[in-house]
Amino acid sequence: MAPLSRQELAASTLADPLGVRVAAVSQHLAQLRTLGLVPPRREGTRIYYRMGPAGVRRLLADVRRLTDARENDDHEALGPASSGT
Repeated sequence: MAPLSRQELAASTLADPLGVRVAAVSQHLAQLRTLGLVPPRREGTRIYYRMGPAGVRRLLADVRRLTDARENDDHEALGPASSGT
């Protein structure tokens, strides 16, 4: 997702450095598009994607929620805080 937050990219541009098939990246981008995270722009036969502002906000909110949940789980695993006495 980080590359899409900086610039528009086609699925093929994302697939090469990841070492995955373009079809796999296209399918993932289609799911992200459905969620409203990456609005597409068509140029000829290519579709370019970029993370939209709503996508950035949603992604950051999800990361915060997961981080908070993880921190709560870690604190619960440690047990009650000691009183220091």
